[in-house]
Amino acid sequence: MLNLRLALLVILLGIASNTWGQEQTQQLVDEGLERLKQNQESQQTIDNTLEKIQVMEKEFQDELQLLDSLNMYNAMLQRQLDDQQAQIGKINTSINNVTLIERQIMPLLVRMVNALDSFVAVDLPFLKSERVARVDDLKDLLNKTEYTTS
Repeated sequence: MLNLRLALLVILLGIASNTWGQEQTQQLVDEGLERLKQNQESQQTIDNTLEKIQVMEKEFQDELQLLDSLNMYNAMLQRQLDDQQAQIGKINTSINNVTLIERQIMPLLVRMVNALDSFVAVDLPFLKSERVARVDDLKDLLNKTEYTTS
C-alpha cells in the first residue's frame, strides 16, 4: 500500500507540476505575444515616420530645384538690367551729343549749298537759270527761321 500511495503521490505531483509548467508556458507565450504586438506597433510608427520624412525630403528637393531655377532667372534678369543700364547710358550720351551735332549741321548745309552754287556756276550751261534759281531757293530756305536743323 505504501507503494501505491507513493505512486499516487508521484502521479499527483507530476500532474500538478505539469499544470504549473503549462501555466508558466502559457504566461511566457502571452508575454511574447504582447511584446510582438508592441514591436509591430513600434514598427508601424517607425514606418509612418519614415514615410513622412521621405515626403518632406521630396518637398525639400523640389524647393531646392525651385530655388535654383529662381536664382538662374534672377541672374538672367540682372544681366538684362545691366545691359539696359548700359544702353541707357549710350542713349543719354547720344542725346547730349545732339546739341553738338545740331550746331554743326547748319554750317555743313551752308558749305554744301555754296559748293553746289560753285558747281552750277562752272558747269555746262544746261538749264543754267533754272539750276541757279533752285540754288537761290536753297539759300533762302537756310535763312528762314521756320525751318530748323531737325
